Amino acid sequence: MSIAAISGSNMRAFTFGSPGFIQRANSILEGQGYSVTTFCTEGRQAVDLLDSFSNNHSYNGWQFCACEFIPQTAEGHTALQVVREVRKSSLRTFIAIWSLVGAESAALRLACFELGANMVTQCENSLREVAAQVYRHGMQNGHLECAACGMQRLTEDGLWQHFPLFHVNQPNVGLQSCCICDKRVSNFAVHLRNEHGPPGRGEMEAENRKQIPLYSFALVVCRHPDGRFLLVQEFCNQGFWLPGGAVDPHESLSSAAIRETKEEAGIDIELTGILKIEHASREQYVRMRWIFAARPKDVHQLPKSIPDYESVGASWVSLEEISQLRLRGTEPIQWCNYLANGGQVYPLSLLQDHGK
Repeated sequence: MSIAAISGSNMRAFTFGSPGFIQRANSILEGQGYSVTTFCTEGRQAVDLLDSFSNNHSYNGWQFCACEFIPQTAEGHTALQVVREVRKSSLRTFIAIWSLVGAESAALRLACFELGANMVTQCENSLREVAAQVYRHGMQNGHLECAACGMQRLTEDGLWQHFPLFHVNQPNVGLQSCCICDKRVSNFAVHLRNEHGPPGRGEMEAENRKQIPLYSFALVVCRHPDGRFLLVQEFCNQGFWLPGGAVDPHESLSSAAIRETKEEAGIDIELTGILKIEHASREQYVRMRWIFAARPKDVHQLPKSIPDYESVGASWVSLEEISQLRLRGTEPIQWCNYLANGGQVYPLSLLQDHGK
């Protein structure tokens, strides 16, 4: 085991993987100010690390774990064991899995998150950004404690940022008290996002549609030139779904489709047509939904891998994979097969934006 420490740093991290990965990850983490411990998959270091966990589970002091995962290898199997043991040892450790294959495979992403990972990525900039966010959370001096993991000394804005980053994939636990306002809420993640932090101070718009009698939604079926489709890993462990969401006031339907895809999946898209327009009338509201076809502007752009309030991440998925995934509903299968089989796509000229 080799140790690289920065004097005066209270934030501890460890890296696990091949020498090449460790060199890159250590450079990122040390650059953010972490004191880093490294475990190489070569030799006995991996065995020694797992033995340490099984003997005493004494690693609650680590705030960040960067672990390399190579599927279908002995090292990859050990990496997943490490992820499982770290999560059993501490709910407050942010676990980032580095995997070229795992970041592109929806099934492997789900497997990693089931074991306790917070993030699966192959993007160094994303790893650097999330390491900086976790570091800032750990250096706060507030009075709040996260009910989900017990992280302490968070400020209101710190908790507002921390909760989706660490816990966006956890199922909703139901009715609970908010640690900021003591209000009993049925969905803490939604309450925190809209009632506290910047929205609570009026610095950004809350997601409140109660005053709008007509609810409009845009859904996107984005097909890569290689035949794969873009799916979003939904929050609260709901599985995968098509990118999309509600249209904001003064926003066009096409702009909403493009924005929601970028926010949820991290991909810039070009709309290519309209697949369907749905209208549903209810007792207290009316809902309209527009389903768009799209393609990526840059075929080499990587899907989103940093979890936040919008989603856990995204993947390009083949038709064969879609049928084997846990989905929020059946529509990804329906619409991806529809496009793949040459279903009719109506022109965008059917939709005209008449302004604000």
